[in-house]
Amino acid sequence: MTSNIKINPTKTNPTQDSLSVQKYESDHSSLQERQREMQVFFSFLQIDNQNFNPEQAFKSLCNYIRTYKRILYSTVSNIVYDITDDDNSGIQGSNPDRFGTLLSNIEKLVAYTDSDQNIAIHKTAAASDEERRIIDETKKAVWKIWDHVNLAHRQYNVLRQSDAEFKRRFDEQIRDSQESMTKEMNSQLLTIVGIFTALAFILFGGISSLESVFEGLRETHLLKLLILGCGWGLGMLNVVFVFLFCIGKMTKLNFKSTMSPDATFWQRYPVVCWTDFLLIALMAILSWLYYCINRNGDGWLDCLIKQSPMWVTIIGSVVIAISIVLCFMKLYKATKAKVGDEDE
Repeated sequence: MTSNIKINPTKTNPTQDSLSVQKYESDHSSLQERQREMQVFFSFLQIDNQNFNPEQAFKSLCNYIRTYKRILYSTVSNIVYDITDDDNSGIQGSNPDRFGTLLSNIEKLVAYTDSDQNIAIHKTAAASDEERRIIDETKKAVWKIWDHVNLAHRQYNVLRQSDAEFKRRFDEQIRDSQESMTKEMNSQLLTIVGIFTALAFILFGGISSLESVFEGLRETHLLKLLILGCGWGLGMLNVVFVFLFCIGKMTKLNFKSTMSPDATFWQRYPVVCWTDFLLIALMAILSWLYYCINRNGDGWLDCLIKQSPMWVTIIGSVVIAISIVLCFMKLYKATKAKVGDEDE
């Protein structure tokens, strides 16, 4: 009987998985042991200077080199960082200068290994050439540890940022931006207040001033009211314009229609110019109509109008119309910005 069971060749072998897990756990355990042994060696270096024994520290490092071959410099850096943190924390313990003690003991160990006599004693006691090689490797490791301890301490001092140091640097970096932002906010606030003040001036001051104009609505001719209204609008427009112009000077903001340095007043403020033109043109037309309708004087123009009222009215209207058209054309040319001068 043929079996229908198929074997998947890509399936991982359970035995291989088990071996991989065991290898990982073994390496991880070895790493922890190395870190622990390195900390044991540094515990000898943190003993008070009077009680420090360089020979004992040398033997501890020699045992470490014999077992693990190489130094874990990351662990050395972490130990130096922790010691320096304690020194800078401000908490005065039994040893307020732990790094000073550490560095002093390492220098004593360096001096111990630099003595040929001390190294010769260890080599004489060694049982094999391998042991004597380990002693030479330990002597080199002492110098490397001294060098790395100083490097780690220098890195800590250069890269460390306490809260006070961070605040100081932050304040220095943000001071200029803060001043610029404050000035900009003040100018914008002043601009907003000025605009609302101008609007309030138009709404309330303008309405109150118009009350006196419309009080005599029944007794005053309509054309006269229109002329007074145009005059009122002309005055209010220019008052608001001057007000906003002063606000722009104080806040260093502008409402120009073009930023070209060669632009004329008419090109920079065409809205105001055109509005003034329309109001003045309308006032001229209304004034002429009002004069023609209500002439009752003895001047030469009145006498001329009495003799030929139609021709004088027509000619006067044509003259005013031509004057308005000519002023329109001149103002159009004056306010027309050149290509490239527009404010983008």
